[in-house]
Amino acid sequence: MEENYKQYDLDDNPFPEVATLDPGSRDKRTNGEIFCEQIARDEIRAISEKIDQRVNVVYVAGLQFDKGVGKSALVAHEWRQLKERELVTSPFIRCKSKEKPADFCNRLVKTWCDEEHVWKAFGTIISQYAGEVASPSVSKQTVGLMLRSYPRPPEALPYTRYLHLMNPERLARDIGDWMHAKESRIDPKYGSFFIEQSLSRPNEFYESYLKLRIPGSDRIDVYKQTMMCLRLGGYKYHYIFLDQFEDAVMLVSAGQLADFCLGMRRMIEANQGLGMMLVTLHPDSETKLGLPGATDLVKIAPIDNYRRVDVMALRTEGDDAISLAVAYMDAYRSSRAKYPTHPLRENVIRYACFLEEGNVRRTLQKLHVCLKMASLKSEPEITMDYVRANHRDLMGTELQEDLLTKFESSTQASSKP
Repeated sequence: MEENYKQYDLDDNPFPEVATLDPGSRDKRTNGEIFCEQIARDEIRAISEKIDQRVNVVYVAGLQFDKGVGKSALVAHEWRQLKERELVTSPFIRCKSKEKPADFCNRLVKTWCDEEHVWKAFGTIISQYAGEVASPSVSKQTVGLMLRSYPRPPEALPYTRYLHLMNPERLARDIGDWMHAKESRIDPKYGSFFIEQSLSRPNEFYESYLKLRIPGSDRIDVYKQTMMCLRLGGYKYHYIFLDQFEDAVMLVSAGQLADFCLGMRRMIEANQGLGMMLVTLHPDSETKLGLPGATDLVKIAPIDNYRRVDVMALRTEGDDAISLAVAYMDAYRSSRAKYPTHPLRENVIRYACFLEEGNVRRTLQKLHVCLKMASLKSEPEITMDYVRANHRDLMGTELQEDLLTKFESSTQASSKP
């Protein structure tokens, strides 16, 4: 037997088998491209207000579940909106267990390199320098020609074709000093590195950045230096997304919590005036940040109503689950269907949501199974009668009559079969 979704006017099973967000994926079921704004209006409004206010840290928190309530989907939705803005960056990273704030900083710089923001900032800086400083090595015309020839960072920049240089080191020092004069918070040594690496092997910027050592500076310091260079290079602000931040918090031991939170405090301070952070939290990680060792973080960025956005589970006595299912199904419709949720009757969707207590991830995964099993058997429609007869296959558990009765007696249960 093979799955056949064409019989349901669908190109594929629209529901993810594993509903874990991965913004880098091409699969729209899991990369956040499908998003139901209708069921998250309050959360979208709250997070948008905090973004407009440039709150230093926004905590996107789940109240009911550790996982699967839709926190990552919400932040990914906002990330996609911000990516369209000009002269800002919106790096998105998924935090890993055992990572420290310095690791976050390194990964953010890597994202700026990968998304070519570092290269664009370099182009703006060297163009401005050439326009302001008379130099036998550099002219505004030749710099413009070089940048037009290489709109993207090459593996090795053939600068000698455009600039009267045998070695970029001296020019990099001069521009580094000029950058420091423009913005005193930029260390001339870092400014020199920023220019020399971009002039020679821009595609290896991040690898060289990791090896860079400036006396008296650590990875958080050079992260801030990078932001200052991006500011000088024309970028006005940074919206920094730390998805799954809770995963990093939860494996920090009690003895290491103070160091971790001090690092987060320094990172927030480095962002001041330059960027803000949006992080996800679940109840256990929030509890952990209430311990005395977390003081450095929560004093500078308390988890209060000013910074917090609560993401609620789907309402089990309403049409939230229907709206969510339709958003996914519409993204895979090959032609107009008999009804919006075809072949799933609305009460089947409500029932899956009811069994999972409104957990978004698990509800979507249940709908994936329902549609897959029906497709394999070429079932024309998935009704509650069909669910009752095939409960273990579709819902993963034996039928419990008391739960079914409770569902059927709920005020929002549909009269449809």
